[in-house]
Parts: sequence; C-alpha cells; structure tokens
Amino acid sequence: MKKISESVWSDMEDRSIGDAERKEDSIEDLDRDGLYDYVRDNYKRVAEYDFSSISEKTGTENKCLLIPLFHSKTINATIRLIAKFKDGNIVKIAMDTTEKGIEEVIDVLKKDFDVNTDPDFGTITITKKNGTVTNRAFMDIIELVTQNAEDPNLKKKEN
Repeated sequence: MKKISESVWSDMEDRSIGDAERKEDSIEDLDRDGLYDYVRDNYKRVAEYDFSSISEKTGTENKCLLIPLFHSKTINATIRLIAKFKDGNIVKIAMDTTEKGIEEVIDVLKKDFDVNTDPDFGTITITKKNGTVTNRAFMDIIELVTQNAEDPNLKKKEN
C-alpha cells in the first residue's frame, strides 16, 4: 500500500469542509448551454415569466443566455440578467435596464460587484470588483438578486 502524504490528507480535508472546490464541481468550464442547464437544475421559476432563453446569431459573436431575474413594480418591467458568450466563454454580464427604479437591487450588487450604466444602450454592466466576469459571478448575481429583490422570478431549489 502506498504511503499517503500529509498534503493529500490536507487537500481532502479542505474539500470536505468546503474550503476548496473540487475540479469536477467547478462551473467555470461550462459554456452557454452548460450554464443554462446549471441554472435550470438549481433554480425553479416562481413567476409567470418564461424561465430563460438562449439567443444565438451566426458565428460565436452574439451567443447570449437571458434569465428573467425579477419584476420591478416601480418601472413595471421584468428585468433580465444577460450573459454574453464568445468562443464558449462568458465575456459580459448585463441587465436589460438602467439603475432607475431598481435601486434596492443595485445597492445590494454594489457591495460585491462593480455596476455601471451604459446610457447609450440602457443597460447595466456588472463585473467582479477586479474587473472580471465569470460563470461563478453570474451565479452569485442570481443568488444575491433572488434573495433581495421584492418580486424575484426564481427561487433556489431545495436539495
């Protein structure tokens, strides 16, 4: 029987208590369709709006995942979270609205993310504080908004 080193036991312990993520549990390698499936597997729809949609134009330039995230009574609109993909990787996270009328959600997001309004397109772009966008950031945004929005469209499934 081979001798198991202390570092292997330490790595196993870190994973078992949640301090380290196992590679097979990572969502960073998911493409748009994989992330779509991940959202559907972990969240259920609690509003009358369609769960999510995938849009695609020719090539890989305009592949998007759109999630109806919450309804704003102030502006009477459903706000969608948008992930834009290029070559299988997420390159932009946005909401299809401005900050007006959804200030309570924006305030929650600004604690962990940089949130900027693009006045030319009437959208909000969201990045991690270090300027990056990742699948984990996309899921963290969903989690924050569904926990804090007055009228969320999604609810995390119970295991």
